[in-house]
Amino acid sequence: DVRGREVPAAKGSSVEISHDESVREEPIPGGIRLIAARTGELVYDGKTIRISAIHEVKGDIGTGTGNIKFTGEVRIMGSVRSGFAVMGEGDVLVSETVEGALVSSGSKVVVAQGIVGGGKAIIRARKTIEAGFVEQSTLLAVEDIRIKNGCLLSNVKTNGKLSLVGEKGHLIGGICKARSGVECANLGSERGARTEISF
Repeated sequence: DVRGREVPAAKGSSVEISHDESVREEPIPGGIRLIAARTGELVYDGKTIRISAIHEVKGDIGTGTGNIKFTGEVRIMGSVRSGFAVMGEGDVLVSETVEGALVSSGSKVVVAQGIVGGGKAIIRARKTIEAGFVEQSTLLAVEDIRIKNGCLLSNVKTNGKLSLVGEKGHLIGGICKARSGVECANLGSERGARTEISF
């Protein structure tokens, strides 16, 4: 205690913990040591421990979650709010939208609804990027970029092909550098902002 007197410890009870192949056992004197067999997130439900290669966020990335940095796949059920960052070494999957945020992936990025960047969003992927639409954002991909609808006032750079696959696949404004070409329904606008494109 605070006066230096010894306080006897309560006798502990042993706990049976099971695990899957993501955790391995190593014998030590008087017991066993559990060691992660792969990188990921430790999940413990009171009985079983495992290392999950997927980090799942049930809602939005914002003040409640802070920034996300994970060694595997990241799944976000909501949106990524302005001013926040999501970095995953695996795929990054966003069910709703991305605002003025940083999303970085060691594999592919998929934004189901679209990207409303406000001139601040940066989406980068070592493989592909897929999105419903893109507005005022920067997209950087080593492989292809696929957008269902329009890409407006954005900077796009890809070593693959830029494809705007829908009937409203308009590429208007911004700077586009696509090494393997561009496929879109409409390129540029008579009254819109200047559109620069190079291959």
